[in-house]
Amino acid sequence: MSSASSRDQGGDLRKATLLWRRPRRPAPLRAALGQAEIVRAAMAIADAEGLEAVSMRRIAASLGFGATSLYWYVKSKEELFQLMFDAYMGEDEVPPHTSGGWREYAKQLATEARMAMHHHPWVPFLGIQLGLGPESLRYYRAATSIFVGFGLEPDAVVRILATLVSYVMGVAHNELAREHADGSRDLPRDVSGEDIGQYVEEVLGTPDPSFARLLKSRMALTSDQIFEFGLDSFLDGIASRFPQLRAERAV
Repeated sequence: MSSASSRDQGGDLRKATLLWRRPRRPAPLRAALGQAEIVRAAMAIADAEGLEAVSMRRIAASLGFGATSLYWYVKSKEELFQLMFDAYMGEDEVPPHTSGGWREYAKQLATEARMAMHHHPWVPFLGIQLGLGPESLRYYRAATSIFVGFGLEPDAVVRILATLVSYVMGVAHNELAREHADGSRDLPRDVSGEDIGQYVEEVLGTPDPSFARLLKSRMALTSDQIFEFGLDSFLDGIASRFPQLRAERAV
């Protein structure tokens, strides 16, 4: 790598981590205002009304301050979103992987992450976050402990975890969208096979009992079943691709 390229990449890292490297913010103007209070207020607004309702003016009003006061502690909405994401990552204590199989622990992390996203449905709408804050780093360090002792290359560990996170976020995003539109993450299940058969014939113009049975099974499938099947299939694929993981436990 050329020295110029090294300097460019180093500059990018410094820019990406500037928020977390900067000196601490000034002491709160009053006991009720500080970076943590601003972030908590933003998360409460997002939980209640969605991410689109979050603004500096709205946060300031909820805390009883002028909007300009907040900029002493948070410079922009982009920075606020980074802080919200890091606070979200730090809400649940993630124990280091000290016992049990890697698969069991990976399923636990994925399941808890999905539940957390339903508790904070705005998280998938933050977009891609680098996750370089202190809480994010603690979480990521705990997650990588799943694969310690298996002899996997760092690139392999990173790709496995990135794909796992993408799967969980994708499922949660679809579930949240359906809940927002229909009030439920599942399709209606109290439909008879006869009703479905008649519907298929009406829409497609010809009877198709075989397809009607498939459609009925689809209607009966819950979001939990979809998530668990997809997660198991992903972990099966990882174990197949990396023979070191077939032992389940590190040696």
